[in-house]
Amino acid sequence: MKAIEVRVGGKPSEPLPIALNAKGQVAPRRNTLFAVRTILQIRSAISRQLSTFIQSFRRTERKGAMNSDSKLAIAVENALAPEFRRIERIGTLGQHCYFCGRDWTEVSRKACTCGFAQEFGCAHGPSCAGCSDSMAAVAKFLRRMFASAIVTRANSQRFALDQVLYAAAMATCRTQDNRNSLDVRDLVLWLGFADAIDDEPASFESKTLRAFSKTRFTDFQRLRIELGKEENARLARSLIRRALPKPQPRVSEMSAESRAFYE
Repeated sequence: MKAIEVRVGGKPSEPLPIALNAKGQVAPRRNTLFAVRTILQIRSAISRQLSTFIQSFRRTERKGAMNSDSKLAIAVENALAPEFRRIERIGTLGQHCYFCGRDWTEVSRKACTCGFAQEFGCAHGPSCAGCSDSMAAVAKFLRRMFASAIVTRANSQRFALDQVLYAAAMATCRTQDNRNSLDVRDLVLWLGFADAIDDEPASFESKTLRAFSKTRFTDFQRLRIELGKEENARLARSLIRRALPKPQPRVSEMSAESRAFYE
């Protein structure tokens, strides 16, 4: 028997015995087993080398990805830091708007003339021009709703405007800035206590305004935008209904009250 050395990946493997015949030649049949063993050992060595390389590559790749992700996270955090600080300042006193949290270096200060200082919170802190104008617009909408006549029908003006206000509050709640804001979600809840059909004018007005004061609502700019959208949608629906032909029942099937209504 004679031992030979096989190298894989630059490292010598275990010496393998080779059987020789009387003339010193390799005996093919007797060495078949040795050849198979040699092949298996070579394959195993290659597999170990490949596994080591893959693991090393993955560690390097993961480290590079982590460094890249960390840099991206830091960049995103730095970009969003001013917005986070603005949100944290909302509802607090300082060198910023009480309602939107923007610094006075970014927006101009303007006294609010909405007429609902206690209910809207204007008495609690200063407001910027954008918030002041938005509160005035919301107040104008509320006064128009409060002045609507009481009609015990679902299509009354007061009921329709109340639905517009509720839908606008819901849309404001669903925006990204207010998704986790308790005051907006509570506003929707408190507005639900006001009944546009059954409440007396004074009670309806009191409950609606109390929703703003109880929740310390501040995002009047977004509410103003959503009110405009809902008003436009309501107007569009009204125009479509008017354009559609109105069904007329036969006079013989109508009561006297119904005929008077259509006449």
